Amino acid sequence: MIVVADKKTGNKVAVRVADFLEAGGERLKLQAVAGKAGLGRTIGEGAINRPGLGLAGFFKHFPERRIQVVGLAEHAYLDSMSEKERTERFKELFEKKVPCII
Repeated sequence: MIVVADKKTGNKVAVRVADFLEAGGERLKLQAVAGKAGLGRTIGEGAINRPGLGLAGFFKHFPERRIQVVGLAEHAYLDSMSEKERTERFKELFEKKVPCII
């Protein structure tokens, strides 16, 4: 789980998606586009994941506790699919209850 030290108390606290967005959203040019329901989710690992294998349907060792980053390769792969197939792949990915997707 991602933890940071509270500046006032020094206690370690978990990072919620809302906290991540507030702390780095402007600098990283991020915004919530799927509503606010998932902003309370906890980011469970400090590393990120690029979900290319998941988008291809392989979830055997999928790190669902990480932030998922869809980069140029994943975007190109998704563009090669029909809208129906792309919808199915995202549905499978969202079923994993990942903290957030960038």
